Amino acid sequence: MEPNWPPDEVPFSEADFFAMVEEGIAQARRGEFIEEEEMDALFEKLL
Repeated sequence: MEPNWPPDEVPFSEADFFAMVEEGIAQARRGEFIEEEEMDALFEKLL
């Protein structure tokens, strides 16, 4: 099965995406990091 990349539809708007990026940057600046396993699980939810 071929991966659908880039996806035809995404579950969030461009504005929402940039808001999530900004929140991630803010968390990193505060030193709030998550382990790779937790990140992988969150990423799988998006797919």
